[in-house]
Amino acid sequence: MNTSVKLSNDGSGKNVEQSLYRSIIGSLLYLTASRPDIAFSVGYSRDSNTELVSYSDADWAGNADDRKSTSGGYFYVGTNLVAWMSKKQNSR
Repeated sequence: MNTSVKLSNDGSGKNVEQSLYRSIIGSLLYLTASRPDIAFSVGYSRDSNTELVSYSDADWAGNADDRKSTSGGYFYVGTNLVAWMSKKQNSR
């Protein structure tokens, strides 16, 4: 597959076969949903921000009832939140 080909509008005005078009689009949507590597490469642009940033915080013995600690954090790739977590200290 040539990745440097530039596509343009079809000036002939012919209609496309709708069922074939929908089938192809459905297959592509399935691929991007089932394969994260394909979804990333399709949605990635060369000049996009892919910096990984994480934040975390903890509240030591912050729960007034049981004096247990809570910690949490979240992760961004560029401006997109990709993961987060929050956890209360386990009981003994």
